[in-house]
Amino acid sequence: MGRAGPLVATLEALPAAVGVGESRRYLVVLTSPAELRPAGGVPLAAREVVLDKGVVDLRPADGGLAEALRDTGTSANFPTTGKAMLRAVQARGRPRPDGVIVLDPLAMRKLLEATGPVAVPGYGRIDAADAVAKLTRDADLRWPDRDERRRYHQAVLATLVARFLSGNDLVATGRVLGAAGPGRNVQVYAADPGLQRMLAGHRLDGALADPGGGDYLAVHTTNRNRSRVDLFQRRGIRQVVRLARDGSAQITRIVKVVNAVPAGEPVRSADAAGEASGRSAGTLATILPPGAELASATLDGRPVRPELATEQGRPVVRVGIDLGPGRAATLAVSYRLRTAGGDGDGLQYRLSADPQVLLDPPVLRVEVTAPPGMAPAPTDGWTVEDGASVLSRRLTTTTTATLDLHG
Repeated sequence: MGRAGPLVATLEALPAAVGVGESRRYLVVLTSPAELRPAGGVPLAAREVVLDKGVVDLRPADGGLAEALRDTGTSANFPTTGKAMLRAVQARGRPRPDGVIVLDPLAMRKLLEATGPVAVPGYGRIDAADAVAKLTRDADLRWPDRDERRRYHQAVLATLVARFLSGNDLVATGRVLGAAGPGRNVQVYAADPGLQRMLAGHRLDGALADPGGGDYLAVHTTNRNRSRVDLFQRRGIRQVVRLARDGSAQITRIVKVVNAVPAGEPVRSADAAGEASGRSAGTLATILPPGAELASATLDGRPVRPELATEQGRPVVRVGIDLGPGRAATLAVSYRLRTAGGDGDGLQYRLSADPQVLLDPPVLRVEVTAPPGMAPAPTDGWTVEDGASVLSRRLTTTTTATLDLHG
């Protein structure tokens, strides 16, 4: 079974954790990257599953449950968001679930690639090739009525849960989870501390990466006008680092967000009285490493006073954006980091970066300038351009990049 072995062991342990001895209640949520939140996408559908002595009971659909979860994903750290989801269920007068599984259309595509297509009662067949389209843009166009669209998503989720819990192709399901966890396409929170530790060990918990004393980067947008325009968001991230011999660094992070919705695309938003609108209004945020000292922030070249917050001991910089079709916004944040690397004869720059799920993943470009008299050691993936060490890659999963310097 290779790498799937540990994941299969986790899946085999899950029924005992949530159903042996006493019944356990689990919340399963299907989200969409068409309308983004820091922890992922907006909930499309949610179902409760009760496991009791090996018997699986998929509880009846609750049309208002997904709406109740809509604004719970305000934290990019999924354990925080998972707890908020459980509280939101309890606030509706329902028993508090013992955990939550959140998955998006990209995870569904991977599951169908591994296990084959599914037939959704009343709606037809979904296969891997069309799963993302059928759950996002196609659903909005086919069912402009929100209630009908909600029933469709509930039916899809019920079919997906049945496939997920069937027990057939357990190895294939384990592989899907293993591949989807680092990219945050599947995120799981369990109230039981032991199970939560197990999930974290397999990178399924969606927690922010540990920067290990180095630099850290996360960028996310929050959609505020309920427009499904984030399907067309394009994003670029540039990290410009100037190291000093004492191991400190001056860093400028430049984030460009483009609303690339095509002309004439019938995207609708709740604040447009049902009229087609390609406008994207919301919040652009970036998370800095622990101990970062913010020096300045500009939006489209003009100084701004951003909203400042803290996430898991890390500074968060937030600004509002409002982009019409084809418009872009550029946020530049400069900060000082006292411990970007060691001192002495050698330095090391280490960057940990967490993604936000986009259908078109952003390019992350890291440029590191060494102190005078120091040179980078040859490292896979890094090149030298105009005296700086450069790394460029798509940010699709939690990523760690390391550059050693000597001299």
